Amino acid sequence: SNAHRILGVLSQMLGDWPASSAHLKRAVAISESIGDSSGMLTSGKYLANVLLAAGDITAAKRLARERLDLAQKTDDANERYETYRLLANIAERESDVATVTRSLDSARAQLKRLPGGDYPVWLLHDEARHALARGDLPNAERSLNAYLELAKQGTCDVCIFDSRMRLADIYARRGEVARAEK
Repeated sequence: SNAHRILGVLSQMLGDWPASSAHLKRAVAISESIGDSSGMLTSGKYLANVLLAAGDITAAKRLARERLDLAQKTDDANERYETYRLLANIAERESDVATVTRSLDSARAQLKRLPGGDYPVWLLHDEARHALARGDLPNAERSLNAYLELAKQGTCDVCIFDSRMRLADIYARRGEVARAEK
């Protein structure tokens, strides 16, 4: 189960969605066959993202709701946080701004029970992505700049690159070509 999950995550990172899906489905099936609920939950988290990327919103939403139900029963703040973020991503695909907002607010409500400073930073990036998706350029820019200030303290070069690319998109949409190119 763990090997297939790892291969699924690596495939996802490399953009090989079909391979990722196959490995993650296999990981879930193995975990289910041996009664490993933790493995099912972990692999299901990645599989839901793959399903969402593939456009299977119904299946992604079903997995997310199953994860949220379990997280509520076990009082797992981290699982609730991650699942609410996933539900926000699903809602964005459905153009459901109210659910995006509620889901991010629900994720934010978990922060007081989560250690470290990464969790609020990831929410800034989420808020920026969702604002950008709905065309709210001022809020997207504000969230990305706040995210970048905090991200500079970490080691996630890919996260910084991603945020700068999104800022370039914002500037280009405004017609600020020189700023976008910079």
